[in-house]
Amino acid sequence: MKSVDSKERTGFPLFGVLAMLLFFTGTAIKYLPTETSRPKPADMRPVSCESAQDVDARMWHDPFTITKRHADDRKPEDATEGDKRTFKRLQGEIGASLDAGNVTILAVMTLPGLHSENAEHLRRMRFAVLAGLSKTGYVPNDECHLGYVHDFISSSVSPSARSHSPPLEKPDTLMRTLHLPSSSPNAVPPFAFTSSTAPSTCSVERSAMVAQLIPYEWYRGSKEALLDGGGQQQKTPKAAVLVLWLSEEILSEQPLIKLHAILRKLWPAVVDGGNAVKKPRFVVLGPASAGMLDKMVQPQPGFFHTGMGSHQREAEDPCTLARHWFEKRGVEFISPLVGIDAPSTACPKDADDSRDLGGWFRSRLLVIVHSPLRLCEALLDELNLRFAAPGGNDPKVTNRIVLIADWDTMAGRRLPQAFVDAMGKKNLPADLALHVGYLRGLSGDAEAVKTADKDGAKDASKTTGLFQSVTSGVPAEGTSQRDYVKRLAAALDKDIDSIEQLKGGVKQKVKAIGLLGSDVQDKLLLLEELRPRFQDLVFFTTDLDARHLDAGVKRWTRNLVVVSSFGLRLIDDHGDVSQGSVPPFRDSQQTAIFTATQLALTNQASQAKDTGGQYLRDTPPRVFEIGRTEAVDLSPQVTPTPRKIHPVPFGFQLGWYHAKLFKFISIFLL
Repeated sequence: MKSVDSKERTGFPLFGVLAMLLFFTGTAIKYLPTETSRPKPADMRPVSCESAQDVDARMWHDPFTITKRHADDRKPEDATEGDKRTFKRLQGEIGASLDAGNVTILAVMTLPGLHSENAEHLRRMRFAVLAGLSKTGYVPNDECHLGYVHDFISSSVSPSARSHSPPLEKPDTLMRTLHLPSSSPNAVPPFAFTSSTAPSTCSVERSAMVAQLIPYEWYRGSKEALLDGGGQQQKTPKAAVLVLWLSEEILSEQPLIKLHAILRKLWPAVVDGGNAVKKPRFVVLGPASAGMLDKMVQPQPGFFHTGMGSHQREAEDPCTLARHWFEKRGVEFISPLVGIDAPSTACPKDADDSRDLGGWFRSRLLVIVHSPLRLCEALLDELNLRFAAPGGNDPKVTNRIVLIADWDTMAGRRLPQAFVDAMGKKNLPADLALHVGYLRGLSGDAEAVKTADKDGAKDASKTTGLFQSVTSGVPAEGTSQRDYVKRLAAALDKDIDSIEQLKGGVKQKVKAIGLLGSDVQDKLLLLEELRPRFQDLVFFTTDLDARHLDAGVKRWTRNLVVVSSFGLRLIDDHGDVSQGSVPPFRDSQQTAIFTATQLALTNQASQAKDTGGQYLRDTPPRVFEIGRTEAVDLSPQVTPTPRKIHPVPFGFQLGWYHAKLFKFISIFLL
C-alpha cells in the first residue's frame, strides 16, 4: 500500500502540465494580432470616374503619395486629363457651389513627405481635419476619391534640369499673377526653383513628386454627419468646404507671397468684381513646421527694381498686393501645430509699413498651442515638484540637467533654447544645462523612403527594423545612425561622472534628462539606450504620443514626464470645442488640429483672437506621466477654467485631498 501511494505521488503531473499549457496558450492568444479578411490592394480593381475628383484614395491615405502615383500612371495621350487638373475647372466648381450656398476654402499646410515620420504626420493630420469636418456637420462628397490640380512645373523634367524648365503657363501670365513686369530683371516665376531660390537639394528632388501637385477634396453639410458625445444630431451647415492640401515645399522662400499666388487662382479679382457677387471664405491652417513659421513672420521685402518709381513700387510690390488681397478676402490664419509668443508692440495690428507682410501676418495669426517657452516653464515647474529642477534648494548640492535634441531642425533648436530662457526667468544660470545633439532620423530611414518611391512596391511609411535594438551589433556605416546612439550614451555617461565630482565643497548632481527632439521614433531609440544606464533620473519630453504606450517600449517610457498643449482627446461635450464621438487620437498634435478645424468651421476663430492671438493664453499646458496602461493626467487645475476644452483629470473629480493622493499612487497602480 505504501509503495502504491509513493508511486502515485511520483507520477506524471498531468494536471499541472495542462494548467501551464492553458496559461501560456491563453497568453499567446491574448496578444495575437487581429487579422482581417479584407482583400489585398493587388486584388482590387480601380473604378473609372468621370469627376475631376477621381483619384482612388481612402480617407486615411496620404493625399500626396496617392495623387503622385496617379499622375505617374497617367497616359500622355489622354487629352481630357489635363483639363481636369486646372485651376480654371476648380474655379467653376467653386462657383457652382456658391450658387447653392456658402463655400469655405480650407487650405491645410503640411510637412514634405521625405521622412517617414512626416508621412505618418500627413496621415494623422488628414484624419484630424476630416474628424473636425465630421464633428461640425460635414461629410465627403466622395469618400473614395481625391482630386488635384497641377502647379507650374512640368512633371516630365528631371530634377537636375528643373531649374531651367519653362512653366506650364506663359511667363507673362505668371508675372501678371504677381503683378510684376515680365521684362523685369528681378522677375522670377514663383514656383520655378532656380539655383538661387531652391531651398535645398533634398527639396528640389522631392518637388518633382509633391510641389507640382495640389490635392483637394470636397465636403458638404449633411444631417448624416457624426453625432456629438451625447448622441444628439448636429445642425446641418448650409455650406460646402473645399479642403486644399499644400505641402510646405511648394511655398519655399517667401511663403506668404506664394500662398497668395495660389489662393487668388481659386478666386481671382476678375470673378468677384462686383460687390454683390458671393465670395468664398478662406481659412489657412498652418504652418506645419517651426522653420516655415519663422519664414512667415520675418519681414519680407518686395521685388523692386531700379526702374520703378515710388508710386509704381507701391502698386506692384507683391508684399503690398498679398496683404491687400488677404485683407479684402478676410483670410484667417490659424496655427495648430507651432507655438509662438504673443506679438510684440513692434508689430502693431495697423502697421504703417504695408510691405512688412511678416509683421502683419503675425498680428493676424491665431495660435492654438503654447509657445516653446510656456511648455518649458511647465516642465521646470514639474521638475521642481520632483526635486529635479536645475539648481535645487540644497546648498550642498547643485542640480543639473541634460538636454538632448536634434540640431538640424528648427524645432530641435528652439526647444533647448526655450528651456534655457525659462531657466533665466527663474534666475538660474544657463551652464546648469548640458546640451547634447544628434541628427534627426536615427533609424536612417530616408533611404528606404527613396527606394520605396522609386520602385513603387513598398510603403514609404514602413521601415524594416525600425525598432531593432540599439544594443545589438550595429555597424558604424550606412544610413542607419543607431551606432551614434550607443556612443552618445557612453559619452554622456562619462560626462555625468565628471560633472558629479565634488568641486569647491558643492556637489553637482544630474537629476533629469530632457528629450527635446522633433521625432518620436528618435526619442524612443534614445530612451531604449539611456533608460537602463540612468534609471534613477527623471526623463521628460514634449508632445504626448500614443506610441509612448506601445507594448514594445513600455520598459523605457514608464514614468516619462510629458508636457503638451493637449492630451489625446478633448472634453466630451458642452465645451468651446468637444470630442463628441471621435475616438482618442494618436498624438496631441492631432487634437490641436481637430480643435483648429472646429474653430475654423464654426466661425469661433475670430472670437478667440480676443486673447491676443493665443487661444490657450490663460490655460496652462497639460502634464502627463506615462503609466503602465495609460498616460496619467497630472495637469494643474485652474479655477475658473478659461477654456472648457480639456477633460477634468480623474483625481480632481474627487476633491483636492484625493487628487494629491491620486497623483502620488496612480503611477504605481497603472
